[in-house]
Amino acid sequence: MTAGTAPGRFETGRVLARAYRIFRRRPLTLVALSVLFGGLPSLVTGYVNIHFSSGALSPTAPTDWRALVASFAIVESVAILAASCGYLLQAAATVCAIQVQTRSEDGLSATMSTVIRRAPILLLVGLVSQLGVLVGELAFLVPGVLLALAWAVVAPVATLEPLGLVATLRRSAALTRGSRGAIFGIMLLYGLATVVFNLVLRGVAGVSLVDPAANTSTLLNFIINPVSLVIWGTVWAVVTAAIYFELRWLKEGVEAGGVAAVFD
Repeated sequence: MTAGTAPGRFETGRVLARAYRIFRRRPLTLVALSVLFGGLPSLVTGYVNIHFSSGALSPTAPTDWRALVASFAIVESVAILAASCGYLLQAAATVCAIQVQTRSEDGLSATMSTVIRRAPILLLVGLVSQLGVLVGELAFLVPGVLLALAWAVVAPVATLEPLGLVATLRRSAALTRGSRGAIFGIMLLYGLATVVFNLVLRGVAGVSLVDPAANTSTLLNFIINPVSLVIWGTVWAVVTAAIYFELRWLKEGVEAGGVAAVFD
């Protein structure tokens, strides 16, 4: 179905069912791109974290506050850039959703082609939204959460709708308006599942949960974090795509197939 009567209200169950359907129909494409856009950036972030944090936090050397601040700035900057790559994965999931809805036989190459074509605006939107949420959280936690909810579907919008940076942010805010409580619930569920998974994985691997030095361990940065990011990055990508199409259907009566003309 490409258009029809809007569902009336946002339904989390329908969103999760669509997300599962997207992954079930395109698992190899999504996992491969998650390794590329999630796993590899995580490895880079891990290397930077080990290289710059281990020396700055050395218990045997006097604290160099200037070096500590510089190291923190470098690590966080790389982490934000790496997180922005996750928007490319969300774009891939959005394309996969349309392929599933239209029963397209397009595979990895077609999905990758679309993502590359939209990469500049996706990376720009990802960077700006990440910085905006970070500043909001530093100022006071609530503004950061509100921005994260308003901009929850910026990646699908940037993928399918030919808008500029500001218009993309506004479009996401308009789509999510009225459904942010439900989206917050999905984010909370995802966050709790991710935290529990990471804690269990660290416990099984024998990585301390209380020793700060463990945060610069090779096992954590080169194995645990990348594996976790590939898994949960894929999950959040398909959920984000599903949220976007739920909102399009809710507000405009348009299903995934109804926006497939963007690829014509």
